[in-house]
Amino acid sequence: MCDKSNDKGIDGIWVNEEDESIIVFQSKLIDNPSKTTGDAGLRQFAGALLQFNSVEALSAMINAAGMTPVAALVRRLD
Repeated sequence: MCDKSNDKGIDGIWVNEEDESIIVFQSKLIDNPSKTTGDAGLRQFAGALLQFNSVEALSAMINAAGMTPVAALVRRLD
């Protein structure tokens, strides 16, 4: 889990080594029951997933994230 500032749109990552998949999590909480989530958050999350599209994209995300928890998490998961 890495839900902190500058998390590059990622709240959690789970790597399933058995089937060689990466599951990326993002969550949003809305306190006001009269508001809806809409599709803006989904579009942002879809953009965040592009960071896992290739080794180069993931390296660029890690470099841009610096010492943030999301960068540390990705490094730890190798």
